[in-house]
Amino acid sequence: MKQPCYKIKNNIAEASSFHDMISAGYSENQDIHYLLPHEFGRGYWKRTICAEGIDLYLMDVILKEEISMESVTPAGTYDFTFCQGIPECWRAYQTGKQYGLKSGECYIHRNNGIRNICVLQPGQRHYNIRVRLEEDKLWDIIRGFERQIWVKPILDGNVEYLMHDIPPRIRVILQEIESCPYHENFAKIYLNAKVHELLVVYLCEKFSETGHFAATALTYGERHRLLQAKRLIDETIATPPTISEIAKGVFLSETKLKKGFKEAFGSTVYSYIKDRKMDEARSLLEEKRWSVTEVAYRIGYTNLSHFARSFRERFGINPNEYLNKK
Repeated sequence: MKQPCYKIKNNIAEASSFHDMISAGYSENQDIHYLLPHEFGRGYWKRTICAEGIDLYLMDVILKEEISMESVTPAGTYDFTFCQGIPECWRAYQTGKQYGLKSGECYIHRNNGIRNICVLQPGQRHYNIRVRLEEDKLWDIIRGFERQIWVKPILDGNVEYLMHDIPPRIRVILQEIESCPYHENFAKIYLNAKVHELLVVYLCEKFSETGHFAATALTYGERHRLLQAKRLIDETIATPPTISEIAKGVFLSETKLKKGFKEAFGSTVYSYIKDRKMDEARSLLEEKRWSVTEVAYRIGYTNLSHFARSFRERFGINPNEYLNKK
């Protein structure tokens, strides 16, 4: 894949290997793992060529000085970017159009070969993961999804990018990518599998909001209310409302809610809540900031035995073992 051309705007960086790596190294068709020199801060830039036409980029840096990066991304490619550090912003040089991505957001971007400028602020964590695909590779992966309302505009070229919140299941995969336990060829095989898993889960998360409806007899109003119900659960997953409260909140009968939810999303309301709780628990354990007990309480469990059993049923491992394993 033709790589982007980078330029660094910083007096110290311009006269160092840091500038050489960013401006020239990324243009070479090879894997890169570059540790940031101490005089600039700490962290790394990394690129892994997972397969022909599929590249994985990781950036996790804290800079001592502000750095301006100019890049020209190759036309005919698409970026899936997941921001997990401070908000990122950049500007298209020719048009002056401003773009931004908040922490916890992700987007699909259609690259058009124009020059972009991004300023990295000092003293803050810039952390994102990006998957870049050539157009034919994206079409191979999304075959069957291309008629979905949410993705069709970007494929048709009518919009440049689509932005969404990062779902909990995606956060888990991102953490697994970042903490890859393998090296050399095994690492490449592992990361290639994880990148495909990332894209499939991302597409299916969005598909579950729209795609299943095509095969149902639900009315437009019922679809809208079921999506509201799903969002209500997602936003209150630690202490979700009861089925009766959800039904009242979205103006559906309990019977219509339970039947329609299963028809639209392939899961009962109860199963969806339980699975979402466990996905959130796994994501919190991955962060290694809380004990198992604290994680259980954070997602609404007061009985640790019930929490452990539910976690084991979902992932095949006890939460304590999972925490220590990671």
